[in-house]
Amino acid sequence: MLASRRGGVLRIGGIVEGSAVTGSVATHLLTRGTTRTSGAAPVPAKASTLAIPTKASMPVVSATTSPGIPVGTAVSSAAGPSAPRSVGPRRLVVDTAGGGDYRTIQGAVLSAGVQDTIVLRSGWYRESVVIGRDVRITGEGGRTKVVVEGVLGASVFVVTAGSALVSGMPIRYTGPDVSFIYFRAVDVTAGAPVIEDCDLMSAAGAALSISGASANPTVRNYTLRDSAYSGVNVSDQARGTIERCQIFGNSLQGIAVSKRGNPVVRECIIRDNMGPGVNVWDQGTGSFLADSLLGNALT
Repeated sequence: MLASRRGGVLRIGGIVEGSAVTGSVATHLLTRGTTRTSGAAPVPAKASTLAIPTKASMPVVSATTSPGIPVGTAVSSAAGPSAPRSVGPRRLVVDTAGGGDYRTIQGAVLSAGVQDTIVLRSGWYRESVVIGRDVRITGEGGRTKVVVEGVLGASVFVVTAGSALVSGMPIRYTGPDVSFIYFRAVDVTAGAPVIEDCDLMSAAGAALSISGASANPTVRNYTLRDSAYSGVNVSDQARGTIERCQIFGNSLQGIAVSKRGNPVVRECIIRDNMGPGVNVWDQGTGSFLADSLLGNALT
């Protein structure tokens, strides 16, 4: 797929940069060295430095997701005790050292009511968390204090319904890469969650997967990096808004869209991926607005 410029406008395979992108075959987008935005002059891209904590500096939880349920067991939103009724939203504290209301994130999710806030105190959490409720989950102290790292053989956060908010933490799957078996940092299969101010990576799949006709998340102010597949994979009629994210260092494309997936990608920096910056194929579509594509490789 060839790129050309005419009258100051970048065209890639007949597609004007910043316009809606559709395709029944692979569409590769690549810009090197400059940041291009619709109707704006080139602006040099800025690299960011992300502070990532080390395991040695943080306490570790090794417990069960809730009484009698082993860590990593898939737990539906209907499993366990019913969410208690309360007057107004509550604040539930999760502490790996036992100083809060719960030791595990999943235990707090199963007990939370609508719009309750789950606060994760500083620590290294090893869990697979299934979210099917309108809850808020936030890391206390932000990305440098809290890390959620999945257990072997399960995606780290799986959103199956609702409008949850997840913010302020690195989310990682570090297990082995098994052929044709993918585990993601965040896997949205339904619902309209808001996911912001997090750092995502997976050693066995996409950092973020959005799939299914009822999946429509909003993802903002993220890094999606160094993953074994794509930074973002949108498929199976899923939608979603991805904005102001940095997507870099992934083993294949920065963003993959297929099977009638239709995301809106806005003001993202997509750089230094080992495949194309954006790959739209197999009836995928999408709108890519004021994005910067830098130093990606074409395949």
